[in-house]
Amino acid sequence: MIDHVEYKALASRCISQATCQHYGYGVADGKHVATYRNASGRPVAQHLRGANKAFSWVGSASGLQLYGQHLWPAGGEALVITEGELDALSVAEVFGCRRPVVSLPNGAAGARKAITENLEYVDSFGSVILAFDDDEPGRVATEQVLDLLSPGKGKTVSWPDGCKDASDVLTKRDGKALIQAVCRASVYRPDGIVSAKELWEDIQRPPQMGLSYPWPSVTDMTLGIRPAEMVVLGAGTGMGKTDWFKEIALHLVVEHGRKVGILFLEEPNRDTALTMMAKHLQRPVHLPTCEVDPDVKRKAYDELFCSDQVFLYDHFGACDFETVRSRMRFMVLSCGCDVLFLDHLTALTDGETSDRAVNQKTRNIVSSLAQMTRELDFGLFAISHLRKADGTPHEEGGRVHLNDLYGASAIKQWANFAFGLERNQQAEDPEERCTSTLRCLKDRLRGLATGRTVDLRYDPETTRQTEVAVSEMF
Repeated sequence: MIDHVEYKALASRCISQATCQHYGYGVADGKHVATYRNASGRPVAQHLRGANKAFSWVGSASGLQLYGQHLWPAGGEALVITEGELDALSVAEVFGCRRPVVSLPNGAAGARKAITENLEYVDSFGSVILAFDDDEPGRVATEQVLDLLSPGKGKTVSWPDGCKDASDVLTKRDGKALIQAVCRASVYRPDGIVSAKELWEDIQRPPQMGLSYPWPSVTDMTLGIRPAEMVVLGAGTGMGKTDWFKEIALHLVVEHGRKVGILFLEEPNRDTALTMMAKHLQRPVHLPTCEVDPDVKRKAYDELFCSDQVFLYDHFGACDFETVRSRMRFMVLSCGCDVLFLDHLTALTDGETSDRAVNQKTRNIVSSLAQMTRELDFGLFAISHLRKADGTPHEEGGRVHLNDLYGASAIKQWANFAFGLERNQQAEDPEERCTSTLRCLKDRLRGLATGRTVDLRYDPETTRQTEVAVSEMF
């Protein structure tokens, strides 16, 4: 041990000789010396601080008490823990060495270990105020130590702007600012926990109708399209699911001026753009049998796409979920899309060989996407394929049930609305073949729409799906 330690004021740190002597923090051979003691007060190690923060130890740095722990008996009202010895001296200085203040022996990196070894002592205090550095290591150390403490016991200090730690506050501001920072330490609350009394600003805002659907009855059923919600559509093969999405996307762009992101995993982007232009023109310009003036076609293109409201995913066969999810995040965060359309969930399960595996993967995908809509505050429409029906095939008008959808358990849990699309593709009557029934399978918002249906008719001449009044039914 170094025994020729001189205790004197640290003027540059605004720390008095009395505080240094009380804590056993002095100077020897041009280095700062912090003497660590055991429970009986006997010196057991010394932490040396040289020029340019060159640290070293005399004696073992492991198994130590917290710096200054020998000064304060267990069981007090509150204990302040800082990251380093100088920070502890700074806090002790402004409180006249009358308040228990200790520091970690090995900084933020050794915080969890140091507190674990002295947990009985630390947890004996009524509250524990963590005054660690305001940087990434300090924040990580704070989280680690708070996890060790009894619930509600840990408090955290917020340093004034421009100050990283207690020593900064004392030297850049003054003692009053440091006292205020420590005394205003707040009880730690993990992310995700809020008090209901903090919700008034949100609650007082009146509920708003969402953006309308292209069909009045669907808007009435759902009260519109809202951000942070997920809508799932299930239907058999060739039932017009993708076309239903295009109607909604077109409506959002033209009627509401919103940006949309389209991720059709089994359709080329050219086909998607052409069929949206066809709907806009109400002419089947996507078919070789339709002749159209190039200027008319260009005008429709400019009106729909040159305002930079429609973004498409050119997947080049890359349909793994992680890639698709990252592109979705980009569309929302970088492109500013309000609503995304994903066709379809089942494509993201390619490679799975059993219904059970497909269901499990779909459940994971649905839950992840639903959580992302809440995190990024966007609306999501997604398509799910159906299991093979036991009775009438779905492609021949068989009724769709919620359990028919792959990943139904996750859709029940996470989707805000789920719809089934039913149509008899084999009907002799052409009107019947072109008429679909949209059935609400789940309504999380009110529960009133579940079981309700709306009939939609596809017109091959205009390529549009319109709502059918009861009097118009075939």
